[in-house]
Amino acid sequence: MYVNPYQYIYHFQRRMDETSIIRAYVIRNYEEFFNASELNVVSSSDDEDIIHGASAHNGEGLFDKCKTVYDVDLPADVVFLSARSELVKCWKKLKELHLLDRTVLVLDESSAVDWKCGTLFLKHFHKSFPAFLSYRDDFIDGFSFFPIRPIGFKVDSIEPSLNRFDQRRLLCMVCANKSSHMPKEMYSVRKKCINYFESHLSEEFDLYGPWWSDRYSNWRGTVRDKKEAYHNHKFALCIENSYEPGYITEKIFDCFRYGIVPVYAGPPNVDDYLPADSYISFYKFKSIEELVEYLKHVSETEYNTFLEHAKSFIESEKYTEIRNNFEELSQRCTEILSAHNRKVSLFQVILAGFIDSLIESFRNIVDGALKMKNVLIN
Repeated sequence: MYVNPYQYIYHFQRRMDETSIIRAYVIRNYEEFFNASELNVVSSSDDEDIIHGASAHNGEGLFDKCKTVYDVDLPADVVFLSARSELVKCWKKLKELHLLDRTVLVLDESSAVDWKCGTLFLKHFHKSFPAFLSYRDDFIDGFSFFPIRPIGFKVDSIEPSLNRFDQRRLLCMVCANKSSHMPKEMYSVRKKCINYFESHLSEEFDLYGPWWSDRYSNWRGTVRDKKEAYHNHKFALCIENSYEPGYITEKIFDCFRYGIVPVYAGPPNVDDYLPADSYISFYKFKSIEELVEYLKHVSETEYNTFLEHAKSFIESEKYTEIRNNFEELSQRCTEILSAHNRKVSLFQVILAGFIDSLIESFRNIVDGALKMKNVLIN
C-alpha cells in the first residue's frame, strides 16, 4: 500500500490563498531525514509553482526529482510521518523542533510487510499527534483517525482481454516472493497455493513476480504491467499480505481494471467494501483442490457475469465512497492541526501500548493466523 502525500497537500493548498506555498515534509527514515546536512525539497511536477515538500527519500517514484534547498526560517506547514520510520526517535526530534502539533502519523502498511507497522503501541502512540491516517478500521474514529484506502486507487477505465475465453489459461498469480513471522501474515498461504498448483495444475497455472527462483517450474519471470499476465488468463489469485480489518490494497482493483476475475483473499470485513458477486472468495472453499475444481467448471456466461458485476461496482457510488476522499480528510486534518493542544508524555504512550500489546499478543496466539489458516486451508 502506498499513500501519496501530494494528494493531501493539494487539498491543503486549495484552502489557502493562491500565492501561498505548502511546505510538507514526508519522513520515512529518521537517519536520512534528520541527520542529513541538507533536506531535499521536492517539487510536484504537476503543480511545481505552488506545491513543495521535503523528503529524505531519494529512491524511486514520487520523490526522485529532488533539489537540495532548505531554509531554516521556513518551517514545515505539515509533516507526514510514516509508521515505518523509527517512531520514538522521530517523536523526540519533532518535539524538539516544535513540530508535533502539525504532524500527521500515517500507518500505510501491514505488519506483514513491515514489522514496525505491527507495533501495537501505535494505537496509543497517536495520542501525541493531532491526526492519524490508517487502513485499520478498528483504529478509525472519524475525529482524529481517518481511513486510507489503497493509494487513492482509481479505475478510470476497464481494459478487457481481447483473447477468446477458451484460449486463455486457467489461473495466474502476480506477486513477489516474501515471507514474514508476524501474526496474520498471508505470504505462507500464497506459497502453499503455489506449491499445490506446481504439482497439480502445472499446465494451467503461471506465476509472475520478483524474487522467485527457477525451482518454481511455473515461474514466468516479472511483468512490467499486470495486464501482460491478466489478459492471457481467466482467473487471478489475489491474496493480501495480511488478514487485518480494512486492509485492501490495489491487487483486486488491478483485476477489475484488466478484465480478469479475481479469486480474492481479503480482510475479514471485505463485504463492507466489495460486493460479493464481483469476485470469487478464496475463503468459501474448504481446500485448494475444491477451489481448482470450481474454477475449471466456470462457464463463459458465469465468467462474464462476474465481470459485469465488477464493472457495475466500479461505476457505482459505493466505489466512490470507499476510495480516499482527500478533500474531506484534508479539511478535517487542517481543522485538527490548527486546534491541536495535546499534552501526552512519551512514557504514557509506551506504557499504555506495552500493556495493550501483551493483551493483544495473547489473543493473537490463541485466535490468530494459525487458526485461520487451519480452518481455511486443510
